Amino acid sequence: MGCADKNCLLIGKLTYEWAMTYYAALSIGAVLIPLDRDWQANELAETAKKAKADFLFCDEDIAEKAAVIKENVELKSSVVYLNAKKQQRTLVSLIDSGREKFLTYSNSYFDAKIDPTKLA
Repeated sequence: MGCADKNCLLIGKLTYEWAMTYYAALSIGAVLIPLDRDWQANELAETAKKAKADFLFCDEDIAEKAAVIKENVELKSSVVYLNAKKQQRTLVSLIDSGREKFLTYSNSYFDAKIDPTKLA
């Protein structure tokens, strides 16, 4: 997706998919910004602007808040939904495409450059 070295928002309940996203982002050198899903949409959008967010991962049940964020922040990709049943861009779909990429270019994951002095 191009998340390496980018600011990624993570908004949702502490679930297995949330944890997978958290560790996946950190393992490629992304800067992960977890936010409280109970904040108001305008507060989330303002924080996303200040954080210069590039990507947004959030629970599907707060898609309305994601829409407000997307209106206020120029994301580099469409929103990725966790625990999704209705949305097409889901964490599960990314895992499937990542699996294909890994089988084709298996070193790309292991060759990710991680700077231990950068914010993560």
